[in-house]
Amino acid sequence: MRTDVYVAGYVNNGTGLTATLWTNGNPVALTAEPQRSVATAVTVSETGDVYVAGCASGTSAGMAVYWKNGVLVALTDGTRQSCAEAIAISGGHVYAAGYETDGPPVAKFWKDGIATPLTDGTSLADAVSIAVSGGDVHIAGYQIETTQVAPNEFVIADVAKYWKNGVATALTDGKNEGVARSVALSGRDVYVAGWEGAGPVLVAKVWKNGAPVALTDGALSAKAMAVTLRGSDVLAVGAQSNGSLDVPTIWTNGFAASLVAKNQAFAEAIAIAGTDVFVAGYDGASAVYWKNGIANPLSHGSGDADAGSIAIYQH
Repeated sequence: MRTDVYVAGYVNNGTGLTATLWTNGNPVALTAEPQRSVATAVTVSETGDVYVAGCASGTSAGMAVYWKNGVLVALTDGTRQSCAEAIAISGGHVYAAGYETDGPPVAKFWKDGIATPLTDGTSLADAVSIAVSGGDVHIAGYQIETTQVAPNEFVIADVAKYWKNGVATALTDGKNEGVARSVALSGRDVYVAGWEGAGPVLVAKVWKNGAPVALTDGALSAKAMAVTLRGSDVLAVGAQSNGSLDVPTIWTNGFAASLVAKNQAFAEAIAIAGTDVFVAGYDGASAVYWKNGIANPLSHGSGDADAGSIAIYQH
């Protein structure tokens, strides 16, 4: 059996960001100069088609787009700033999630190019992860809200949000910053990874069916960027501070293990293939993925780069 590793992100060679897809370590730019672009997510269909979500410069603003096997498909017309942050394939349909700016950014998802708003545009919101099962659309993200915490005292903060078929559930109470970054499904259970905290200290969390489980104790700041399931094991990745640098971290059922890194580093995505665990992110200025904890730097020329998503295809 052959295993192909797809990693999506961007390269910055000094003239702007370029959406990039690495296939088994080999980079391919998804747009050409002078167009600016970012790849935010990658997935592979059962038939081996590779879909990459992201944004690309349009007529006057960034367009939400996806690429199918390298061919760009626009989800918006480029007249308003927008971006596709996540993508999923289910039942032959293409689902994407992200935002489009009409005043404050509106969180949205697209099914085969048809947009459905998740928020009303009264405050900034973004949809950053999507999973589909049995026709149900699950999305994670966040929205800025104003919360009263005392008489004549209000807090304006991001609230971690989870949407099922467009119906929102707040995962945090708005008294602190809260962001949901990733959603994963296991049977009827829904897992969401993200963080919550006040000031400079954030606590990495996973919510199972809305109930929070803290991955860190709040002594030093941490973020959980992605979550997935391996049998009954819950795996999350992100980073936690050691007091001076962010250390890329993988949590298995809440137990933390650091990934080897040389610099300030972050783990941003995770994928499972059999017994192998693949994690994507960055180490210093380099895009990288780790396979079973071993770092594999991704070639990207002279500029800095980031790997924000990873997908595995075995055939």
